[in-house]
Amino acid sequence: MESRHISVYDYLQALQQEYICLEIRNKIYVHKNDRDYFKKLMDKKSDNILALAKKNRLPCIFDDEAEYMGAWNKIVPEYGLPHFIYNIHNVSPKQLEFPYKGTVVQVIGSDKYGVTERVNFNDNTVTVMLNGQPARFGYEQVKRLNHKETDEFFYYYPNNHFKAEVDGTVKVGKLHSYDMKKKTAILNFEGNVVTLQNDEIRRIL
Repeated sequence: MESRHISVYDYLQALQQEYICLEIRNKIYVHKNDRDYFKKLMDKKSDNILALAKKNRLPCIFDDEAEYMGAWNKIVPEYGLPHFIYNIHNVSPKQLEFPYKGTVVQVIGSDKYGVTERVNFNDNTVTVMLNGQPARFGYEQVKRLNHKETDEFFYYYPNNHFKAEVDGTVKVGKLHSYDMKKKTAILNFEGNVVTLQNDEIRRIL
């Protein structure tokens, strides 16, 4: 986050909102390496927030609940995907597109998505876990999801709980499956199976 040309207060607000984004990613990503990575960024960001707040005698999300909720509500809407912040600088398109191990990919020409488990540089193939089963593809057969799509993939991850308004009442149900293309989710509310748009549900974090 660039601090140039903005006030100290606005810079602190921006840092705090970025921290909230990292905190959410740390909770929704399923692989330990990803969670460890986001935790490391959280620790670094928290040090910057605390130092800036102390130096300028400003409240921050770590010592003021209202400040924390204010930052949280700017990122997390009542329903739908959080307003994640993306700060991608000095990264080549090749780095963003190559299906490295641990990245989420789509099988081109299909609605199948999965996480790359292995990359074979000798024959230019990747092994992808699709619905719990390994499948092998050539590099040209898969497309790596961008950062926003990857966040969406993990936010609407099966077997997690979401709240939604069903029949006029807010209920909590378990997500069965999510359609990235149609942006629809199938949830089970105590035996009542319902299909909803992704902007009609909110994950319980």
